[in-house]
Amino acid sequence: MITEYFSTVTDVLQADFKAAQKQPQRGQLTSIIQDRLLKPFLPPTVRMGSGFVVDMKERQAGPFDCVVSGGSWPPFGQGESSVWLADGVQFCLSARDWASSDLSQFAESAKAAQSLHRQSGQPIPCLAFSFGDLLIPEVLEFMQSPQGQAVDAVMSLGKNLVVRNRFGWYGDPEKTPFVTERSGTASLKGFTFYMIHTVHAAMGQSFPLADYQHL
Repeated sequence: MITEYFSTVTDVLQADFKAAQKQPQRGQLTSIIQDRLLKPFLPPTVRMGSGFVVDMKERQAGPFDCVVSGGSWPPFGQGESSVWLADGVQFCLSARDWASSDLSQFAESAKAAQSLHRQSGQPIPCLAFSFGDLLIPEVLEFMQSPQGQAVDAVMSLGKNLVVRNRFGWYGDPEKTPFVTERSGTASLKGFTFYMIHTVHAAMGQSFPLADYQHL
């Protein structure tokens, strides 16, 4: 049921990416992710947009293609120059063809974001969404390296998903440091549920949707 639905979403995203390649425009991939994946599934109370994240010590990280923040934490500025306050940020995401782009650049921004001061003491989750094909062994090697420690999830559309079990949502992080999904359709479903779980956790809510992820 749910998995079949995400098969359709995967097809739509892949078609959107092919169309975007024919007539590339600035910010096009970000709009695709926001309109097709974030807005339909995340709570309507959250805010989202591109920009930088800044803490109370005036340190900043970014820019990120998409910053998701609590509804009571507005951004300051417009478009890619917007500034989001670190305490309100629920997660950051950058979307592109990471098979042809340098994922280490995203990792540097993620490291900067997770070093920002937050009253909760929790690091900002940082997610990478790739329209291009990535291989799980290569992604795992990167995320296990010192350079990739700040990356929490890497989604390869239609292929696979790797999630760092930073918060212990999938059992003991010492025993299960990473969770992988090798089915293309199931990986998008898993990535979406992970994003929803991240938002729920930031809002201090439980995550009963996990009981439905097998459907």
